[in-house]
Amino acid sequence: MKTIEVVAAVIVRGAEVFATRRGYGGFKGWWEFPGGKIEAGECPQEALMREIHEELDAEIEVGRLLDTVEWDYPDFHLRMHCFLCKLESEAIHLKEHEEARWLTAGNLGSVKWLPADKGLIPQIQNILSTMKKTDNGEDMKWKILQSEYIIRRPWLTARRDTVELPDGRVNDEYYILEYPDWVNVIAITKDGQFVMERQYRPGADRVCWEIPCGVIEEGETPLEGAMRELLEETGYGNGEWSRLTSISANPGAMTNFTHCYLATGVEKIAEPHLDANEDLQVTLFSREELEELMANDEMYHAQMAAPIYKYLLLNPKQ
Repeated sequence: MKTIEVVAAVIVRGAEVFATRRGYGGFKGWWEFPGGKIEAGECPQEALMREIHEELDAEIEVGRLLDTVEWDYPDFHLRMHCFLCKLESEAIHLKEHEEARWLTAGNLGSVKWLPADKGLIPQIQNILSTMKKTDNGEDMKWKILQSEYIIRRPWLTARRDTVELPDGRVNDEYYILEYPDWVNVIAITKDGQFVMERQYRPGADRVCWEIPCGVIEEGETPLEGAMRELLEETGYGNGEWSRLTSISANPGAMTNFTHCYLATGVEKIAEPHLDANEDLQVTLFSREELEELMANDEMYHAQMAAPIYKYLLLNPKQ
């Protein structure tokens, strides 16, 4: 049986792949990855760049070889070298195909693929899923067209933005709350006790269990702010410190992040020195008591609960 050697371009854009529908031959109407035959004297990459220029009037950057597919059709054996590719520009003009689509991992199975091309789908789904998870999302960012401050006070700064979405839609009334970054600390004593606080929170109108926390002051690093807040609120210090995570209370409307730290082996080195508007109680919890508190939904503050859950997940009880 005669062997025909061809190339195919798996053109990826973000978390999408480019597919074309044939407009000719016995497989007219079936879907494929664009490409064609390797001519005499060409290497596969050269053939692929030429074919894409001829079929799509486009230029591509040819990346790594994804797979070489071997497939027996009734009249010939196909050897298809498939390369991951990127478009050099967004302009595409179909010269030989009836239709083209950008497909995601979720809808790759929505079209009728040529038999040889269909074998690539599981690999491409995995690639697109990975890209979706790691894509930095720069193309999803909104553009701020205009900003107006509504109020600017020490503990409340709010602005109204006019924003343009990537698809061109404009929202002329989007509200943002500006806050400085915050810190909190999971502090564990030398004998394994967790340093906890209890205080009234007027917003929720509840007395809440929390871990030590506060605002990063001007000129401080997050770590310096966390160390200061722990000492001021509880009198505990020293120990071994490490960053646990950084989280946002409300990324849709608030500008700040909370930087969460783990401090192990802390000890009481001073008396608490509270700010004028602070009124709190300091209590030591065992791990069992902390787990019971979390299981009973008694930790209302989401920015406290998140680092605690992460700590418990990363440090399972022996």
